[in-house]
Amino acid sequence: MNRLGMWRVAEQCCQKYSSSQARTFTLKPKPVFILARRSNTSAIQRFKAVSPHHYVMLIFPCITFYLGVWQIKRRKWKLGLIDELKRKHKLAAVPLPADLSAITADREYERFIAEGQFDHSRETFIGPRVLLDPTGAGGGLISSGGTTGVHVVTPLKLSGRDEEILVNRGWISRQASREDNFDRPTGTQRVEGVYRNPEVGSAGAAYDVRTKMWSKRNVSVLAEALGTRRVFLDMCDSPNHKLTDHSPLPGQTNIYLRNEHLSYIFTWFSLTALMLIIWSNRHLRTNHDSSKLLDLVRTGRGGQSVVLATKKKAKPH
Repeated sequence: MNRLGMWRVAEQCCQKYSSSQARTFTLKPKPVFILARRSNTSAIQRFKAVSPHHYVMLIFPCITFYLGVWQIKRRKWKLGLIDELKRKHKLAAVPLPADLSAITADREYERFIAEGQFDHSRETFIGPRVLLDPTGAGGGLISSGGTTGVHVVTPLKLSGRDEEILVNRGWISRQASREDNFDRPTGTQRVEGVYRNPEVGSAGAAYDVRTKMWSKRNVSVLAEALGTRRVFLDMCDSPNHKLTDHSPLPGQTNIYLRNEHLSYIFTWFSLTALMLIIWSNRHLRTNHDSSKLLDLVRTGRGGQSVVLATKKKAKPH
């Protein structure tokens, strides 16, 4: 074979090799090809492994997860508190002890019986207050439509002793308080009431001298202002009380506590799951694609996308 024949054979072999390589390139998926074309660097450098500072972002789902666990504990505590309040409220009423200091804060919502005479000359009010319905569902006392008024607080001179306590006789409307249109019983009265502690946030209770109205139930301040012992009773809606159409409405003890911790639990755990999904899609998935691409390069099956990206880097040479 002469030199011309050998040259033609070599040219035909190159053409066959070139056409087979072109067919191989077209078999590779286009999404990878587009991704490689967008980068000015090599396809291997396009995907980076998860850096240590990326793990710092996991502190946020950790915080929301902790808040979800905390709300589970709070819900358990709230359910126990609601059951305890209902249990105390259903206990039978007992007479006031001889030593009033024996009534401690942990006995709140227990019912006591007291006998004595009201001193209406030192009467005062706490308001504004929403009228509560003692027939509310679930054993709790709930709002009856947003009617606002005031509570009538009157000192009660205890029979057989030189001591006085504070009694919340019940709810009256604002108009009744302004017009002084409500009953004031005289003589010895038998009162059944629920023992109450100072109201939360009552340290800065304001007092209106003109209307004789307090903004909060601060038992200590009220007792000092009216000269009584620090014992405060909410009159119960008892059949033993002789009420008229103009009497203040008793039974204004609210033992209903809001319990929305289940929705808080769902919110915090949902945020935790959402942030973990976003973080994993942003970092772990990229790291997986990087490992897959490296395997293709090492085995020589990089496809068109790898070849093109490599050519771009080598083009200036």
